[in-house]
Amino acid sequence: MAPGERVARRAYGAYHRDKTPPREDEELTRVGPGTPCGEYFRRFWHPVALAADLDDVPLRLRILGEDLVLFRDLGGRLGLLELHCPHRGTSLEYGKLDARGIRCCYHGWHFDIDGRILDTPTHGDSGFRERAFHGAYQVQEYAGMIWAYMGAPEATPDFPLFDVYEKPGVTHTAYKFHWPCNWLQIRENGMDPLHAKYLHADAGQKFPSAMKVLPVLDFRESPLGMLYITVRRIGEMLYLRQNEIFLPNADWVNGLEDAQGETVFDRRGGGTDFVVPIDDASSYFFMLLDVTRDQRDTGLDGLWDRDRSEEIAQGLNASIPTSGQHGERPYRERQISAGDWDACTSQGAIHAHGGENLGTSDAGVVRFRNLIRREIDAVRQGHEPKGVYRGRGGKPIRTHGHNTVLRVPRAATPEADRALCVALYEAFLGEAVDGDLCQELPVADKWRIARGVVERIVAGRDAAP
Repeated sequence: MAPGERVARRAYGAYHRDKTPPREDEELTRVGPGTPCGEYFRRFWHPVALAADLDDVPLRLRILGEDLVLFRDLGGRLGLLELHCPHRGTSLEYGKLDARGIRCCYHGWHFDIDGRILDTPTHGDSGFRERAFHGAYQVQEYAGMIWAYMGAPEATPDFPLFDVYEKPGVTHTAYKFHWPCNWLQIRENGMDPLHAKYLHADAGQKFPSAMKVLPVLDFRESPLGMLYITVRRIGEMLYLRQNEIFLPNADWVNGLEDAQGETVFDRRGGGTDFVVPIDDASSYFFMLLDVTRDQRDTGLDGLWDRDRSEEIAQGLNASIPTSGQHGERPYRERQISAGDWDACTSQGAIHAHGGENLGTSDAGVVRFRNLIRREIDAVRQGHEPKGVYRGRGGKPIRTHGHNTVLRVPRAATPEADRALCVALYEAFLGEAVDGDLCQELPVADKWRIARGVVERIVAGRDAAP
């Protein structure tokens, strides 16, 4: 074996493999103040806590490498301040909530939610509070989560209100899990759909057998971030699944389908997950899942229209399991049926890219890293990154994810059938991103568009030499 080779070239060859620590991609993994990725993240709103986390005492937080205190004052207003009192450094996690802000427990210094110093009862310089502020960040509550903007106040963007958050007849349940690893290796998991066949094969994780079929796969940049597109051949059906990354760190995940009945541009039963860095080596994984009561549609025949009556009656989202998203299961159970949490955190606190051996199946991971690197550079050059929204006036942002299952006769050869899959997703990509399909159209109009797509691609197949 040549010196310096990281891959063993013989049986029992671990001794000869180069074991020097591989390099870390610090531009993408370091998120503290002043770092390239940290400055990038500070251009966006992020969930930082669940609303249920707050009660009658302050909550200590660490986000993007900064120690903070979150609270709801006695007037019901939310505040997010730097953790330590500017007087003598006492932690405000022990502060006393007031009708207007919070008081330090040590000497009674009083801070409003915007950092304004309201009172310094033990300080001889009465003008100090008029000249100084305590560090504060903007916060707001939405869908059971507390969101923070940790950038420059003069550059505050619109709150990212996506259309999938505002679907009629749908409420949400929010979850928060701690992952002891870097944000990037978690978020990359969303750009690696092939892992579903292997990691989620266990029936206990409630994934339909259709997800065990290896798909035709593609990745595309979208107006919001990135799309990952899979098409699976299930008997006479083609199952098109299109999820979407919302930059910088959110992923809209469609509800799962069994591909046993036809459905078109179906967005029921999905949810959004967010990866928010605590610091370089740990993250919060938030899930905002749709709670969909009886959403059966007489014009569709998707999984939500069949075999879900009990779960739907209970108002549950049984389509996206949470069991693999945390480390609270017994260790042996996780060994037998590992989940996303185990796969990502076991890579180490900060996975070093220099030790990887990437292949064609990792195309989505590579494209996502390159996209983040491009947007970090945009911030470095003084430009606004993709995913910052302004001037919308509360109008929801159009998204592009969906499930579609259509009856499309199998082509004569595997190669021709693969070409059929590609033609299907290319046609639907145009309809979803540039056309009318992702609008809230009546079901009859969705079917009209879908049938037209199928007729065109089948006609193109039959006309091919």
